[in-house]
Amino acid sequence: MEKLALVDRLKAGEREAQKELYDRFAGYLMALCQRYVGDRTVAEDLLHDSFLRIFHSIQRFEWRGEGSLRGWMDRVTVNLCIEYLRSRLHNKK
Repeated sequence: MEKLALVDRLKAGEREAQKELYDRFAGYLMALCQRYVGDRTVAEDLLHDSFLRIFHSIQRFEWRGEGSLRGWMDRVTVNLCIEYLRSRLHNKK
């Protein structure tokens, strides 16, 4: 229930909740970005963009039990990484 309370605080626009979310998940999401793109600098940029998208979209997040927050953040981050890779592939043509 601790994460559900964090989600409620995020939806209320609490800046401290954003910092807490970042502190809890940044390392994990950074590793996820690096797995997709293989470049640390690009992964850092994608991590930053992922958190911006997460904070911007948090109102649409629906709690579905333990693990749903991390799963949703994974999906946001992976989608961003895939968008980046597709744009790179498209630009090479």
